[in-house]
Amino acid sequence: MTATGAESRESETGGALPRPGRRPLRQATRDGQAAPICLLLAGLLFAGAAFIGLVAEPGAGRAAIADSGPQAALAQGTLPAGPKRSRRIRHHIENAEAACLPVTAEAPETRQQHEIASLIRDLRHSAQAAELLRAAAGRNVIVCLDADTPLLAYYFSGLRLVGLRRGLDRAERLIYLSHELAHVPQHPAFSDNRYFAPQDLLLLRRVREAAAEATATRIAWQLAKAGVTEVWEAKLAGVYGDLAEAFENVMEQPGGDQPNGGAEELRATRAAFDRWFAKSWRLDTYDRMTVDHLARIAADELGLVPPRLRLSHGMLVGIGRQGGENFLTLPGGRRLTDPFYRGPLSPANARDLETVVDPTANDGLDLNAWS
Repeated sequence: MTATGAESRESETGGALPRPGRRPLRQATRDGQAAPICLLLAGLLFAGAAFIGLVAEPGAGRAAIADSGPQAALAQGTLPAGPKRSRRIRHHIENAEAACLPVTAEAPETRQQHEIASLIRDLRHSAQAAELLRAAAGRNVIVCLDADTPLLAYYFSGLRLVGLRRGLDRAERLIYLSHELAHVPQHPAFSDNRYFAPQDLLLLRRVREAAAEATATRIAWQLAKAGVTEVWEAKLAGVYGDLAEAFENVMEQPGGDQPNGGAEELRATRAAFDRWFAKSWRLDTYDRMTVDHLARIAADELGLVPPRLRLSHGMLVGIGRQGGENFLTLPGGRRLTDPFYRGPLSPANARDLETVVDPTANDGLDLNAWS
């Protein structure tokens, strides 16, 4: 789900409309690579904004932000980050000292920090989530309860910050935290880069999002096996329930009852990954984000440039690497550059992409060339 373009009002806020009084966060692009933000939101694109890295619900509008109660008292002291990063986090999260907690923290103090710590403890019942938490700890990732975001959740790679909407219920928080943690190892190695062709950027975002959602599905399955059943039940009932069903269908076959982390879970994760591509609204939503991302690049100082990098199956399979496992390298799977994954753009996205990427003005940008 995951990258902003050059600095602009939209890209600074990850494509979300900034709330009144909140100064947008600036994200610098360096060596052609944009600092990514991964987002989950309650509805499809609204008010003309470009949502970066969303997991969306078809047909939903902008959801109201629920309040989970009085704000916890501001904790004293500073955030466990450098001064520049702490300053930017405070700009982004109101009352950050009380609402944020590093994944490595052992002594939460405020009510909100205890809520986050409880989520992390539950996730550790999943071997897959525990692996992601180790990766997040190595990057000093901080988890925050955001009272102001219209999004369900997001990962801001530039700040190494996972944000969860404060009004979510517990099962929702665990689902979305799992998804966002799955994005952590993806960046910066698989971030958007202006030197990829537009078609490669479209595919790259699709694969990142499908992989994160498939991984979150595996975590929900493992949690259910450990007794945290409400997460799997919520997953089945949600708009990504078709991924959960695809996962479950594999696990119900002979041999699917192996211990946590067995080979069948990798096959089930790949089945969920493939299922992600079956819904046109998912493709259209994420493709729209890429088109908007390209529009921001076109408007910045460097602008669009002829492609210098080429996306390949060999690169893309790295997105499926999780510890010593990789669900994208299993025998018998389609190559990730297969038309099944690339698929066609919707007429509206294709039209807008052609408007942004003018082949007559940008030599070397071939809208019909798939690498």
